[in-house]
Amino acid sequence: MAQKKADLCVAIDTYKDRNGEDKTQWENIGVEMAGEDGKSFFLLKPWINLAGIPHDASKHIIVYRFTPRPTTVSSSEIPEVY
Repeated sequence: MAQKKADLCVAIDTYKDRNGEDKTQWENIGVEMAGEDGKSFFLLKPWINLAGIPHDASKHIIVYRFTPRPTTVSSSEIPEVY
């Protein structure tokens, strides 16, 4: 079975947070997967139109690859149910 290796994202805007720091707004456009044979492949969301991504007319669209952070849940984070 294929496994997710990373998220594929593009920067669509910048903004300032409440501390005045510049931040980037990201749009997830798909995922990088690893097949059973070990080869990588990409799954792009079918509604993504790369022509609609903000970019300079004479330049390429840059796609960033973000590897997922390991998720660990401690017992203190799980709410008790009564």
